[in-house]
Amino acid sequence: MLVKALRLRYLGHKLPRDVLLQAVPMVGELRYEDQPHGLSSMVGLLMPLDGRAKPLVQLSRCRIRIEKRGLLIRGIESSLQRRQRQDYPQALWAWPTPPEAMSVRVIPPTTSVMDDLREAMR
Repeated sequence: MLVKALRLRYLGHKLPRDVLLQAVPMVGELRYEDQPHGLSSMVGLLMPLDGRAKPLVQLSRCRIRIEKRGLLIRGIESSLQRRQRQDYPQALWAWPTPPEAMSVRVIPPTTSVMDDLREAMR
């Protein structure tokens, strides 16, 4: 599902409201999948639209709560610091975005350079 999403936490701490209001949302494809390796919990992935393999956000032990205005996605985010894995609680607020809203507006070509040159010479 195509979504815009905001991280609600940084290193496990809730972000202040004024920071969230100024934040630029991430845009990507939201995936909710079984853990690889046969674990019973779910993984939430926010994949970039440019085809890169590395997710923007990866949450393990993920749970999604559907609300009227969007999705609240909670889980555990891992980061590597000095070769040690640190796990932090993370939450995302995501809202579905129609694909039409993400398409780039194409400006039709006006005249060619040669037409402009001919017009200038008249």
